[in-house]
Amino acid sequence: MTINDSASDSPMDVKRMEWDHLSEWFDTLYPRTEDIPFYSAWAGRCAGDILELGCGSGRITEALATNGRCDVVGVDLSPRQLELARRRLAALGPHALKRIDLVVGDMTSMSLGRQFALIVIPYSGLLELRTSDQRVSTLDVCRRHLQEGGTLVIDTAYIRNAGSNPARPADMMMLRRTFKHPTDDQVTLQHFEVQQYEPNGGMLLTIILDSISRADGIVRRKAFELRRCYASPKQLTAEFQSAGFVDVQCFAEFSERHFSEDGDSGCSRVVFVAR
Repeated sequence: MTINDSASDSPMDVKRMEWDHLSEWFDTLYPRTEDIPFYSAWAGRCAGDILELGCGSGRITEALATNGRCDVVGVDLSPRQLELARRRLAALGPHALKRIDLVVGDMTSMSLGRQFALIVIPYSGLLELRTSDQRVSTLDVCRRHLQEGGTLVIDTAYIRNAGSNPARPADMMMLRRTFKHPTDDQVTLQHFEVQQYEPNGGMLLTIILDSISRADGIVRRKAFELRRCYASPKQLTAEFQSAGFVDVQCFAEFSERHFSEDGDSGCSRVVFVAR
């Protein structure tokens, strides 16, 4: 299914539809664990409540609740993603669930009426915002929801030239991987992607999932679209400052090494810590 902007759909309405459509397959297509120790450590050090924006299916929410001692609020634009999160978090048991609240919300404009010691936006959540104004609005929301002395932690993908990606040529369908269906041994899955770039850092990602049945040889195809916008660490730092943050640090990957445009050109992610 292709999702198009229309006069009646705001950018965030379109974003919600994108993620409602993709939610069933996202964790299968993009398995990820390397960021869990990082956010678990932040939760363990946190002396107050935690807010996660763009919590999705609850992958990081689970780690925050398991390793932290305080309440965790997860916010996501997609009701279907939050339903998956509820299923995942149910396994934690009633004691942990009492400390978790999941909320449907728009991180560019929401107001929860409370403040937090730690706010996190994991796994490139800022890339889902298509303009600088949307990112600044989100960062301003974060600042207003931080208590005195609180910390905002964000990780996002790093591409040296936001208008292109040499590893993924534009307009070319590339095979990411072939793997077995998670619940059906008779089905093989193939995950393809096509990326189309815009000069301002915008990117249209088309995700193609082929299900190949051994029983009848039929190939069944699903297609998903995500609109994203990349920004350089320098631009993001300026946007943090526009939103009122004074102490902003940028690190390479999930390390304690400060990011350098020259020395870390080969890294794939950057982490911002702002207070």
